[in-house]
Amino acid sequence: YGLRAAASSWEREYTNTLVQAGFAAGKATSCTFFHEDRDVRIVVDGDDFVIEGSDEQLQWVRKLFEEKYIVKMRAVLGPERDDTKIADILGRTVDWRENELWYEADPRHVEKMLESMDMGECNPCVSPGMKTTAEEDDEVELDGDGVWHYRSVVARANFLAQDRPDIRFAVKELCREMSCPIRRGLRALKRLCRYLKGVPRLVQKVLIADRCDHAVEIYVDSDFAGCQRTRRSTCGGGAMWNGICLKAWATTQTIVARSSGEAEYYAAVKGAA
Repeated sequence: YGLRAAASSWEREYTNTLVQAGFAAGKATSCTFFHEDRDVRIVVDGDDFVIEGSDEQLQWVRKLFEEKYIVKMRAVLGPERDDTKIADILGRTVDWRENELWYEADPRHVEKMLESMDMGECNPCVSPGMKTTAEEDDEVELDGDGVWHYRSVVARANFLAQDRPDIRFAVKELCREMSCPIRRGLRALKRLCRYLKGVPRLVQKVLIADRCDHAVEIYVDSDFAGCQRTRRSTCGGGAMWNGICLKAWATTQTIVARSSGEAEYYAAVKGAA
């Protein structure tokens, strides 16, 4: 423990345990597991395991782990009276309702961002970012404390953006200034905070149904030559399943597209990947 190989060694350890018990590791990611006979699914993040299955099968998995590891059961979400209805999973709040699950990022991230920026009483705005005209001090670098402060708040925004598709593009642009924060980035960060002041929470609702559509819908788009400095385009898109946003992305293209069609092509390739 504490060495560089600790994480990969732990991954091999729990993978061997689960495979020997009859689980199959996911093809797209090795951190997901499925037991076909017992109809149990597991998603792993470090040493946190999120397990889906019947009460009987959950107890079986718990016993399997307790034979080898020190186990702490955080909560059991479910429809029964004794089941937990609200739980924190990896910093996200999951709320079990009658016919649906409510899923959202921890709203305290927004509160802490506004507090750090001293913008708790600021006026809200309707969009997280916008293209602005150049100003004289755009390229002026922030001082020592300003650099640390900028990186701290943007890092929190980047974590929040994993569950907030509405701010993903704005946060991506802010992250591009992390190596050398400048005044332009600070103004963009303040605008993001004003947007979050008006929209502090975003809740995704997952319908609980006996039958689900297995089709995944992919939407892609591009912002051709959107960066005024580098003329690079942005790939944007989302993966939807049964009305649920499984994943959203906004990434700066590595090439300089020479037409909107070329930018769209690279956005489509990103979506297919």
